[in-house]
Amino acid sequence: MCSSDLPAVLAAPFDAARAVFGPQLSAIVVTHGADGASAYSAGAPITVRPPPAKVIDSTGAGDVFAAGLLEALSAGASMMRALDQACAWGAVTVGLASSAPVDSAPGAYRPFGAQARRLRNQRGTGAGHGTPTQNGRAPGRASGEQPA
Repeated sequence: MCSSDLPAVLAAPFDAARAVFGPQLSAIVVTHGADGASAYSAGAPITVRPPPAKVIDSTGAGDVFAAGLLEALSAGASMMRALDQACAWGAVTVGLASSAPVDSAPGAYRPFGAQARRLRNQRGTGAGHGTPTQNGRAPGRASGEQPA
């Protein structure tokens, strides 16, 4: 990519990525630090803001964000819910004095998959669609989304 391509990439990030990676690409995620993250696909973009966090050290926050996103998607979460979890996990991480998530409060990194199984058991239905929470707080909301 040349710097002259940047305006086109920023205007349509999914199209630009798909031109490189081909039709098997279904979505891309772009992080915006304290402003959250956006997912781009053939549909409308989804943007989620993280819960408020006091930044102590951002080391490892991107890695933990990716782990939260992948864990939720692999557990069957929608992209919006996966971004919610990823932003919440990243917010917890920046509040730690080290890059080791093991230093966090118990339950700070609540897996979506475990929550989905709990909700299925409670409801006796298919996939769980509960709102993930982080330390008793609801995570960020997608642009224009109303609480569940």
